[in-house]
Amino acid sequence: MKGPIKTLSAIAVVAAINSFSVVAAEKSHFSYSWIDTWDTDNNQQVTIEEFFKARKVRFDLADENKDGLVNLDEYRNEYENRLDKKIAQERKQSVKQTKMRFNAMDKNDDDIMSKDEYMDVAKRGFDFFDTDKNGMITDEDPKPEYKPRKKVKQKSEEEIKKQQRERKIASAKRVVKMPTTHNKKGMVAIYDANGNGSVSWQEYMAVREEMFARTDENGDGQLVFDEYLAEFENRLDTQIAKAREKRVARTDKRFAILDVDSNGMTFEEFQLSGVRSFVRYDKNKDGKVEFDEKANTQLANSDAKKEDSKL
Repeated sequence: MKGPIKTLSAIAVVAAINSFSVVAAEKSHFSYSWIDTWDTDNNQQVTIEEFFKARKVRFDLADENKDGLVNLDEYRNEYENRLDKKIAQERKQSVKQTKMRFNAMDKNDDDIMSKDEYMDVAKRGFDFFDTDKNGMITDEDPKPEYKPRKKVKQKSEEEIKKQQRERKIASAKRVVKMPTTHNKKGMVAIYDANGNGSVSWQEYMAVREEMFARTDENGDGQLVFDEYLAEFENRLDTQIAKAREKRVARTDKRFAILDVDSNGMTFEEFQLSGVRSFVRYDKNKDGKVEFDEKANTQLANSDAKKEDSKL
C-alpha cells in the first residue's frame, strides 16, 4: 500500500490510521455496498489504486466550477443526481416485477384478477409461514422450508458462494426497500394491524380485504392490471419519498465532517475519509478489500459509518 497512499500527504495518512485505531473497539456490520460502490471492474474486490481513482472521478464530478474545491451545494447536487438515477432504476425494475406478479396471480390468463384469485394467493402465503398451523404467524413458528417448484441443477460450493455474495450486495445497495411477503418479517410488517408483532389469520384476511377494496378503483369486484399497478405505485412512491428525504437530510452532516476547515472541501479532505474506510475494511493489509474479508471486518463506530460509501 505504500506507493498508492503517497498520493496523499503523510499527515493525512497518519491522521486516518490514528483515527482508525481510536474506533477499533467499536463494532458494526460489514458494508456490502462499499465494495459495490467502488468496485469499478466488477470483480468483487477493490484495490487501493482502483479505489483512489474512483474517488478522484467522484470528486471531479462534484466540482462543478473546476476550482479544486467542492462546496456544499456542489456536494449535494452530485449526491442527489446519483441518488435519483439509482431510484429511477429501482422503480423501473419494481414496476416490471409488478406485471410478473399480476400474471402469476391471474391463473386463467384472462387479464383480470378475480377476488378469488387474489385471496387464493393469500391462503397459500399465510400457510407457508404458519408452520406450526395454529392460525398465527409468530416468531415461534419454525423456519419454513423453501422447496423449488422444479428440479434444479446441483450448484457447486463456489457457485453458491457467488450467489450469496450477489444477493447480499444487491440488498445492501438498494435504496428503496418495500416490505415483501417473501419473508416473515415482511409479512408481519404488512399485515400486523394491531402492532403486536404477530399476524392472526383473521387479521391477515381483514387486511387483504382492505387492500383489495382499495385497489379495486371502480368497485366491480375484480382487478385489471392498471388498477393493480396504480395501487402498488402509490405505495412505492410513498416509500421512495421517505427514503430519499432521509438520505438527502444526511448530506449536510456528511459534508461538515469532510470539509475539515469549513472552507470548501479539497480533494485531500475527501480522500482522508476514503483512506479511513479502506484501512477499516482491508483487514489483512494487502492493499485490496475483498468480499470474503467481511468475516473479519467488524471494526467501526457511528463516525466511521458516515464515512462509508455514501461519502
